[in-house]
Amino acid sequence: MPLRRRRSAPCRPDRAHDDRVAALSAADLLAFFLAETPDRIYFKDRESRFLEVSNATAAFFGCEPGELIGKSDFDFFAPDCARESFDAERAIVESGEAMLDLEEQETWPDGSVTWCQTSRMPLRAPSGEVLGTFGFSRDITARKLAEEALRAQTARLIRIVEIQRDVAAAGLDLQSVMSLVCERTQELTGAGGAAVVLADEDDLVIGAASGIMSPWIGERRPVDASLSGWAFMNDESALCVDVDDDPRIEGALVRQAGVRSLVVVPLLHADKRVGVLQIVSAETGAFTTEELTTLELLSSSSPRRSATQPSSRPSGSSSRR
Repeated sequence: MPLRRRRSAPCRPDRAHDDRVAALSAADLLAFFLAETPDRIYFKDRESRFLEVSNATAAFFGCEPGELIGKSDFDFFAPDCARESFDAERAIVESGEAMLDLEEQETWPDGSVTWCQTSRMPLRAPSGEVLGTFGFSRDITARKLAEEALRAQTARLIRIVEIQRDVAAAGLDLQSVMSLVCERTQELTGAGGAAVVLADEDDLVIGAASGIMSPWIGERRPVDASLSGWAFMNDESALCVDVDDDPRIEGALVRQAGVRSLVVVPLLHADKRVGVLQIVSAETGAFTTEELTTLELLSSSSPRRSATQPSSRPSGSSSRR
């Protein structure tokens, strides 16, 4: 027996709901929009003072919407940044033409920077007279930072290839090659100094150096008495952000050298460890994993384990530089 499809009941209009919607004024809809939109919406007079703003705009400036009324960008941004916005809005008032989809840098009084994508339009009276401007801004800081990081990484990789090419093409003796590597490595990473440290039986010897490490060329230390030795023996890169808090550091020597943070990576030749490449700084926290990765690429080392600074000194452990 064939099944009969049940007819759904006709949808009856909800007149009460329709009446409530019809009762909403344009002002009600605007208020709801300004309260709920995640974008920074704002209306300004001819002098670029806020007339009305969205909740997101107020939150961006760290205040309530009513507190923004009558204020301008000059009350929040650095003067030069506020002036650029004022000039752009003045041009719209005078020309009556919109400026759409602009990427703008916002500079704050403390020097910090944010980015937004902004569209500004003329605010007109029914007569057509331009009374001010209105617009919206969307925060794109995260995207811009990612783009800048990608550009910096690309530039650094290109520089690494150039350094490796220059070293290979130089036709220099070993000492000159090591000195060139130190100079270019320091330049690339912005370090205070760099050094090539070579294994010699049970010691490590600074074979070449630049910057604040230059006075220590020829310095010889037991392989088990430094962070360089730790990295060499463990075949593991090391990042130290503060020599005073790292149990692998022998404090007296680094203080004598003026070193407060450093990066060390094993140095390979024909797949054999021959020493380490290191960069140092007189400032704490000068390096990140970005510099560590750079050194690994420069040292021609294959991907390896990397150790950041331990959080505490293990009991019974020996101190190393």
